[in-house]
Amino acid sequence: QLCPSYRGADHYVDEAAVTDGDLITASGTAPLDFARHVLTRLDVVSSKALEAWYQLYRTSKAEYYFALMRAPYPSPADPL
Repeated sequence: QLCPSYRGADHYVDEAAVTDGDLITASGTAPLDFARHVLTRLDVVSSKALEAWYQLYRTSKAEYYFALMRAPYPSPADPL
């Protein structure tokens, strides 16, 4: 173990990104996952739009671009 006095190992979660209430953290190699958690927590896009956006940038498949374009978005007049 790199730091033998570290006592937080029981709290470690082996995921690319983790949300706990308003705290969101991620590995430095997981910016897409971090952004997904932030957007989910902010609740600023529909779940369909978020999933299409995530899959588009994760896979680069055109089908997710078209799904993103079809996904519902809140209008500027909609309350968040």
